[in-house]
Amino acid sequence: MFKKEITGSLQVKNNVFYVVLNLYDEKGNRKPKWVSTGLLVRGNKRKAEEVLNQLKSEYTIKTAAPKGRDLEFLAYFKTWLEMKKGSIQETTYEGYYGMIYGKITQYFEPLGFKLQDVNE
Repeated sequence: MFKKEITGSLQVKNNVFYVVLNLYDEKGNRKPKWVSTGLLVRGNKRKAEEVLNQLKSEYTIKTAAPKGRDLEFLAYFKTWLEMKKGSIQETTYEGYYGMIYGKITQYFEPLGFKLQDVNE
C-alpha cells in the first residue's frame, strides 16, 4: 500500500546547505529534488540534518498517499509512526505506539474516517 521511505542527503552549494531528495516518477526514474535549507554551512550541520529528516518525512507521506484523497486516518498515523521510528527515542516511540494502537485506534477504527474527513 505504501511506498518506501524517501531517501536524501545534504549537499553544499554556495556555502549553504541544500537537501537533495531522491524522488522517482511513475516509471521508476530517479528525479532528484534540491531544496535550500537557507542555512550557512558553518555551525549549522545539525540543523540542516533536522531539515533533511523533516523533508524526507513530508515527501514520504506525500508520495505514499493513495490517489484521490482516500488515505485512511489511522493508516496515516501508523505510517507516520514507522517513518519516525529511527529518529526518535525508543521510549518516545513506545509511548506513541501505545497511544495510536490503543485509544486512537479503538475510537477511530469503527468510524472508518478518511484523512480528508478530519478537520480542525
